[in-house]
Amino acid sequence: VPAQSTIPKILVTSHALPLDRVPAALSSSIDKWVALNPDFKLKYFDDIEQAAWMRDHCAVAGCVAAYEKLSSGAGRADLFRVAYLYFAGGWWFDADLKPGGIAASCGLGAAEDSALFVLREPKHGHVRFMLLAGNGHPLLLANLFRQIANIEAAKALPKAKQPRTLHVTGPFTLGHSLCAPLEHAPAAALFVGAPPP
Repeated sequence: VPAQSTIPKILVTSHALPLDRVPAALSSSIDKWVALNPDFKLKYFDDIEQAAWMRDHCAVAGCVAAYEKLSSGAGRADLFRVAYLYFAGGWWFDADLKPGGIAASCGLGAAEDSALFVLREPKHGHVRFMLLAGNGHPLLLANLFRQIANIEAAKALPKAKQPRTLHVTGPFTLGHSLCAPLEHAPAAALFVGAPPP
């Protein structure tokens, strides 16, 4: 997607634990992503840093309340990822996905003039994003609204009837946002230059 502003050369990821305490396989995966992209800085968030960032920076109405309702670490990371890329910009990678041949040949620097970049990788039949990058793109904002609405709707159901995180905040939400960006987002908020809602 053509850029209004370029995506910062920052690799972003998160995990429950501080970086110096993550499992060896996760640490190795992060090291490989960094080695493949030597011109990029790494911005890593543990759960405490992630929650603090959301409280301080997610300016969309209902965002922080929705984040705090989530009990799933994956769900919180899903919401955080989209908020971070919308408000701060960068290149999100799932730290538990080892960069394979696609990531090795992707050349992230060549895509810096994009405002939105998506690379998916199926895992056990589920859609996963190997890479998701952006910087204030309206589709990210539309997705943030969708995730917040999904969280509210899911939490209103009895626990046994609540959908899986994958459908509430996960990768499927971006696909739905691509098809119907205005379903949960006010149109005026998605225009370039509009202030955060």
